[in-house]
Amino acid sequence: LNQKEAITINMELQKKIQIQKLTSLKLGLYNEQLKRLPQKGNILQAQYTDEEVVVYQAYKESIASYAVEKQSFVGAEKVGFSFNRTSWIKPNFTWMMYRCAWGTKDERQTRILAIRLKRSFFDKILAEAVHAQYNKETAEIYETREEWQKALRRAKIVMQWDPDHEPFTNHKYSRRAIQLGIRPELLKYFACAPSKDKEIYADNPEQSEGREEEYFGFISIEDITDFVEATKEKCTSQDSITSVVTIDNLLTPVETVYPMPKNLAVYDSLSQAKSSLVHKDSATF
Repeated sequence: LNQKEAITINMELQKKIQIQKLTSLKLGLYNEQLKRLPQKGNILQAQYTDEEVVVYQAYKESIASYAVEKQSFVGAEKVGFSFNRTSWIKPNFTWMMYRCAWGTKDERQTRILAIRLKRSFFDKILAEAVHAQYNKETAEIYETREEWQKALRRAKIVMQWDPDHEPFTNHKYSRRAIQLGIRPELLKYFACAPSKDKEIYADNPEQSEGREEEYFGFISIEDITDFVEATKEKCTSQDSITSVVTIDNLLTPVETVYPMPKNLAVYDSLSQAKSSLVHKDSATF
């Protein structure tokens, strides 16, 4: 390497170090992840460990500030949060960025939260999920459209598959990303911390006894807005560089294909093979 190249490499390394300091998420080069991911099909990708799974949501300033400070959404109704409507979570970071335009879409999505869910809770969400639309894949699971409609009306979790996109260029990939809608009946369990929010069981104390760990969903809430803004600025401020080079330098949370039991409903979307809707032995809400 000549001196100029060495300086450039060192500057790039320093930028990566500074960006990593903005979040506790494990980061990696986006293009390296692309090489490991399937190129087409319905792909549930996430950053996860044996104990937790990271999902993303975008909120307006008041809700995000409250949630991060309290590490809970309980009481956030006074700043605009609603427990009476479906709340959508996305385990795919770049899909979240596409939907909220890297925090610039509108004032309701300026702050980005990384929410760590207990993996056991995330698996229960998948087990409860019902497809939001009736199509070829759904027809592999339900005998008739009417059967699917009944399941959808009863569903506590709705799942939807949409085209994944390349960051910044918004070029559509052949694969599709998942988003999961948590309906009000389960939203309080997703949105609460067991050590702080046991009072939500006041109306049904026998349900809560000894079951907080089973029901409550999240571990922590992290505001990653600064990371999102720094990443966007780093990749879009270099006007003279092509989008390919920009993507080559893009750091995103490291995600891999999420391993799921073959008898979960969501697996039918991935394999397009007919099987039972919910694992008969799995815990349900």
